[in-house]
Amino acid sequence: MSFPTTPRINSGLLGDFYGKTVRIIGKVESQDGEIVNLDANGPVKVKSDGSDYVVGHFYEVVGKVEGSDQIVGLTATDFGENINPEQVKKLVGYCQKFPSVFGEA
Repeated sequence: MSFPTTPRINSGLLGDFYGKTVRIIGKVESQDGEIVNLDANGPVKVKSDGSDYVVGHFYEVVGKVEGSDQIVGLTATDFGENINPEQVKKLVGYCQKFPSVFGEA
């Protein structure tokens, strides 16, 4: 059984994926109720899927893009505190440049 691919993006690409399911890695800056504020090479608001988020940790969120700065979270994976944001930015660039290798949108 194959599963649909989800493109890996950052905040700058949200507008290009409106209505689509994506994955995004970002650092939790704050949480206000069900809204989690991530820094994913820019600000992103995530409507929480009910996951517990820890401020200062990096998460990979799979969710549906709702607007130019917002995602409705479906799942979230805690990647801890030791992530290099510049490497994540490069990974997103490679995923966009070579979609046949990393999964097409």
